[in-house]
Amino acid sequence: MMRVFHVTASGGLFGAEKALIDLAATQARIGLDVTIVSLNTGDGSDTVEKEFSRNNLKYLSIPFEEKVSRRQVSGLKALFEKGRPDIIHAHNYKANIYSVLCKPKGNTCRLVSTAHGYLLPPIFSALRIYYFLDRKFLRKYDHIVCVSDRTKQSLKTSLKGSVPISVIRNGISSFSDAGELNIENSDVRFEENRFNLICVGRLSPEKNFSEAIKIFSHILEAAPNSLLWVVGNGPELGALRQLSDRLGLGEKVTFLGYRTDAEVLIRCADMLMISSKSEGLPITLLEAMKNSTIVAYRDVGDIDYVLNGGEFGCRLDGPPEKCAKDIVDLLQNDEKRKLMVHGAGRRLIAKFSAENMEKLYREVYQMVMQ
Repeated sequence: MMRVFHVTASGGLFGAEKALIDLAATQARIGLDVTIVSLNTGDGSDTVEKEFSRNNLKYLSIPFEEKVSRRQVSGLKALFEKGRPDIIHAHNYKANIYSVLCKPKGNTCRLVSTAHGYLLPPIFSALRIYYFLDRKFLRKYDHIVCVSDRTKQSLKTSLKGSVPISVIRNGISSFSDAGELNIENSDVRFEENRFNLICVGRLSPEKNFSEAIKIFSHILEAAPNSLLWVVGNGPELGALRQLSDRLGLGEKVTFLGYRTDAEVLIRCADMLMISSKSEGLPITLLEAMKNSTIVAYRDVGDIDYVLNGGEFGCRLDGPPEKCAKDIVDLLQNDEKRKLMVHGAGRRLIAKFSAENMEKLYREVYQMVMQ
């Protein structure tokens, strides 16, 4: 039986964490011995670990120290020596660095990393240092998996062919059930027979929620009873609230904060808006396809590929006014929407299932172990 240790240092339950959970759960279901090593950084990690438990996944919670310490390296190395995994699979830059530092010498286990998406951090920031350290340590890996072609191209340029790189796009489990939203007891304002739009993600500059709010302000000109739900926390929250106030949107925009039921809200919405400047393959996109919610998106990462070149979604080209018109035209065309969500659902099952993702990862594991 193949033994896999997934290593992650997470700040919350975001797309990469959901992809990891679906992968690990599917691997366990087919008989692999799977353990998640969670480098616990605080409250966000606690949320993720609760989700590990909810999915009956075996995990080890390790208190994480921001500064690399000999004690932490020794502890993780002892854990790897005792567990004797065949594969150590890292899922972000902190996990990438620690997995290399803690791999037991002489051990035959192989190192695999998944690049869920990369954005060059600001030049004078701690993240910039981690970014370059990450590139250095990735050269020690046996194989790197990227979730999109654009992420692969970025890594190939910086790593200069020193490590084999392949693309395995995220998948989503058909076994998971996000539950239902109790409208009467919910703090979510919901309008029947109106357009309810949603944005989901960390409120950070690369997610570009400000553009979604600007587009929504023009949507209101044609569909004044529409609502926008903004789901997530992050450093841009204050600026986004100010933008909403400046545009006079009032209660039309609701900032819901971090939600564990984001997929349920996506199901309740008429449209998911993805206005990011950078993405790999967002899990929210797959959740929308799974739940028959139409997607409006900027062409970043592999979103356009997943939606078959825009056949199954509304690609946003041009200024906010034009994007708003395209969205309203689609939302008012019930027949076209039904065809789109039906086609998106069929494409999801055919190409972006967790089962397909697991099979491709297993092939990578077997290849590096030869």
